[in-house]
Amino acid sequence: METYIGASRSWRSPQADTAAQLHQEALIFQADGKLREAEVRGLEALRLKRSDRRRDRQLALLLNTLAAIRLDRRNDRQARKHAIEAMEILAGLGDPGTDAEADQQRVRALCLIGRSHMHEGEYAEARPLLERAMILVDNCLDPISPEKCHVLVLLGTLSQRAGHVYEAEECFRSALAVAEQAFDSHHGEVARVCQHLALLAGSFEDTAALEAYARRACEIRFGLFGSASPLTAAAQTGLALVLEARGEGHEAGQKYLQAIGLFDGHYAAEQYEYSIPLETLRDYAICRRGAVRHLAACGRLDDARHYSARALRVFERVLGADHPFSRECRGEHQGFLKSLRRRKRKDGAGLWMCWRFFSFSR
Repeated sequence: METYIGASRSWRSPQADTAAQLHQEALIFQADGKLREAEVRGLEALRLKRSDRRRDRQLALLLNTLAAIRLDRRNDRQARKHAIEAMEILAGLGDPGTDAEADQQRVRALCLIGRSHMHEGEYAEARPLLERAMILVDNCLDPISPEKCHVLVLLGTLSQRAGHVYEAEECFRSALAVAEQAFDSHHGEVARVCQHLALLAGSFEDTAALEAYARRACEIRFGLFGSASPLTAAAQTGLALVLEARGEGHEAGQKYLQAIGLFDGHYAAEQYEYSIPLETLRDYAICRRGAVRHLAACGRLDDARHYSARALRVFERVLGADHPFSRECRGEHQGFLKSLRRRKRKDGAGLWMCWRFFSFSR
């Protein structure tokens, strides 16, 4: 999930000062994964900021923040409108290359618009926007910058969703090279890019090289966040996916179950207040699918049903029942229950035929 801390500048009117404070609160809630609260504060900040009728850089920054929050809540069209308005404001502040901070916000707005198209499966519309963002980074910003890493990750994600896994790998490797120079080698952003590489294992033929990235993500996140963090659990999910793709099913299954234990230990007691970034929820969904596959293969069907149902409850309470992630999780859970009923009927029919055979053969 994208966050951007650093919203407060010289907001001169009392309304602008209050808007700046609300903007900071929205950023904090967004970083914690509390998207409903973040959106409420972002909208109130926008209302107050519009009252001073100044279309300045602060308004553009606020619009970008609200667009990022609404993208995470999958309100893609409204998010796109905010990011487009931010671009229009920034276009009136001077040419690219004259103001580094404005250029950073231009790149961010282009990425947000591109993400909104990606969410709707409009990959042909998203690619030129992300390529334009990359040109802007190369021409106006530091070639080794967090912005370049972010654009490369989005290009890799776009290629992966479009089915071009080798192109995705190239983008992620380039992003990793930038992240290792822009940050230190054990930074969380390095682990995030390694995690993206690990998650290619689901559609990649040669997964031997991906295991090193998966283990590196686990090592960094364990060192940064400890053994009980959901980010550490997410990294273990990536490693389990690689192991499963390499045919090491038993070890992969144990990793899935260990990661599920970490997730459930952190988000215990069916509470309503969760702090789960959307990207971590994606990894939680991958982990849940892997654990269900493993448990069903081992014949532990009741445990598999429990894990599937629990994941659905988490998604619905965190994101709401109508969020696309929740609908996808619900569909998978219902499909699993149907396959379970078919399996029980088949097993029951087999036992009935066996009983008939032995009964009438006496």
